[in-house]
Amino acid sequence: MSPQSSHRTSNILGAALLLLTVVSQPAAAQCSVASNTGENLYVTDPVLGCKKFPLSGGLLTAKPRIRRGVTTHFLLVRHYADQYKTWVQTNRGSMSNQTTGIDGDEFPPVGFIAWDLTLSETAQLGDMQFDFGPVGLLYEWFVLKIAVDRKGEITTIVQAPAPGLWGSNVNVTVTGRDIGNAAVEIAGHTVSEINSGNTSLTFTTRATSTTARTSADMVIWDQANSKTLGYYRLPGKAFSGQLSYAVMSGSGPCTSVPNLGAPSLGAPASGAVIGGFASPTSPVKADVTLSWQKVAAPLQSYLVHIETFVATNTLTSPIGVKQTSTVTLNPLGTTEQTVIMPTSQAQQGNVTVGKNLERHRTYKWKVRATNCEQSAAWSPLSTFTVQ
Repeated sequence: MSPQSSHRTSNILGAALLLLTVVSQPAAAQCSVASNTGENLYVTDPVLGCKKFPLSGGLLTAKPRIRRGVTTHFLLVRHYADQYKTWVQTNRGSMSNQTTGIDGDEFPPVGFIAWDLTLSETAQLGDMQFDFGPVGLLYEWFVLKIAVDRKGEITTIVQAPAPGLWGSNVNVTVTGRDIGNAAVEIAGHTVSEINSGNTSLTFTTRATSTTARTSADMVIWDQANSKTLGYYRLPGKAFSGQLSYAVMSGSGPCTSVPNLGAPSLGAPASGAVIGGFASPTSPVKADVTLSWQKVAAPLQSYLVHIETFVATNTLTSPIGVKQTSTVTLNPLGTTEQTVIMPTSQAQQGNVTVGKNLERHRTYKWKVRATNCEQSAAWSPLSTFTVQ
């Protein structure tokens, strides 16, 4: 007889011993044993609440997903589960608050075991498992596999302009805890210029739907997973966040300005070399502020064009005479970012935007004001180097 069939077979002596166990309820269970039917695992996520995962043959039919950086409560209702209280181990995190008991009067008895699992904010992502048993000769060893996701806690969302104008670009900054590797989706919008970090996320979005609204829900998730497996969420909300819009219009409001002039670039000055770092390799990237003089654009929206090149080198000949050479190279990469002037800069003569740029590179950049999708004059190209 296999261990599994032995586990399922009524054993008079084993049943008698089990019935002597004092019936109790798990102290912190969000899903009640009293309402349970069959064999199930209940997982209480601090963000999503309690979810039920059925068992078949004593094993999970789907893989639960939990979040790191929080304490998650588990309730396992399974034949003889109460016998494993001192025989549960995990390969990740810290277990606590274990309780056991019998679920009702069913025969053979259906036991339960409940526990909490605490994972650090830096716990390894991906699969982990709980090992149960073996307990004597009557109960088999079995494994429950769980997947660990990012905490994905969003704390603040700032948009510029606020409220936005339907059909025009909106710059969004999201802050939170463990929100890295993010993907973003907003129904009826395009999303671009995603810059994702562990505690912050920035992107630009534009409403494209002809059905305008005064708000739009955002869905943000770890792009390593399907978005249906777990959003990054604002606590207490069923979504990642919302954008607000002031105008109910099928197309973006825009006032054309003919012959719109070119912005005058400020910093970094043309030919500037940005240095003074602690070492050649740390940090890998440097924070650089770009600034330019405002022009008479009604929406104060600008397009920033940046080309990246290998930093210019000075060549030394074998006899020690320095020589310089000019080589025309194709850029390593080119980016364009729409920048809407923040409200905080409304009274200033300049517009500034921060960029996190790779070191040991030369950058060429230019800016033009937007003009209702019509052509507007670019500023002259300016060059600077980040050592």
